[in-house]
Amino acid sequence: MRHGGIFLLSKPPITDVVTVSPNGWTTQVKKNMKAVVTFGPAITTDPAATYKVAVRAANDGLDYLSVRGEADVLIETDREYFIVWWPESAGVIMQGTAIGTMSWAGFATGEVQPSPPLTPIQHNAFRFIRMSRTSAYLYDSYRNMFLALECLLNAIAPQQRNEREGVWFRRALGVDDGLVPVAELAPANETDAIGWVYDNMYSDERSALSHAKRDYLLPQDETERDDLTASLEKLSNYVHPLVEAYLGVRHLRSRLSDHARRHMAESVLLSQRLYVSD
Repeated sequence: MRHGGIFLLSKPPITDVVTVSPNGWTTQVKKNMKAVVTFGPAITTDPAATYKVAVRAANDGLDYLSVRGEADVLIETDREYFIVWWPESAGVIMQGTAIGTMSWAGFATGEVQPSPPLTPIQHNAFRFIRMSRTSAYLYDSYRNMFLALECLLNAIAPQQRNEREGVWFRRALGVDDGLVPVAELAPANETDAIGWVYDNMYSDERSALSHAKRDYLLPQDETERDDLTASLEKLSNYVHPLVEAYLGVRHLRSRLSDHARRHMAESVLLSQRLYVSD
């Protein structure tokens, strides 16, 4: 039990179940408790690496329990609420993580030029965007944002009859480039932005989330998480300007300075008290 983790579940199981994976990790859920506990052998010595092996072991155990019909439960959030522990020279170290979100509103005074009244419109891409922005899971969020891009591309440059998928995607991106530069999606020094997007975002990431034959991504697998998160941010930052350029619907956004973030965080964190119990 010198390595392990506890993760929040979306709902509690209806019975107590324990399973031991082939790799020696034990995964346990208890009736009416919205958490899964897993522990086993590992060589990790830091929280990030321990999280990766522990959440994988927990998901492996929950997969088996689901296939057996003993418990159908799901780890609820991505890296938001969990506890992990691992051994160090001073003993076993336990770390808890809880991420809370806050609403924020800003006000300003001054002379404001009135904007023309908005005429709301509807487009199916909007549904995919909303599903992406409200999803609690990275893979679902990425998949829906890519579907929003495909929906917009097909509206701008419809796929022709008998036109192969890859050929259409490249051609549509070329048309798209006249509205929002495709270079926004590719690395700064990339000379063939359309080819890069096709190879890396379409063929690798999008396909890895849509197929399960080779080079695919398992849900809640940590292997490609950081790269996929960065890719989703680029994709989202491209889709919204494309919606504005093509449909005239602007996405409102603002950013907080480092000083403002620090002030808001300290005002909350300094008022907290930490309690530790067995």
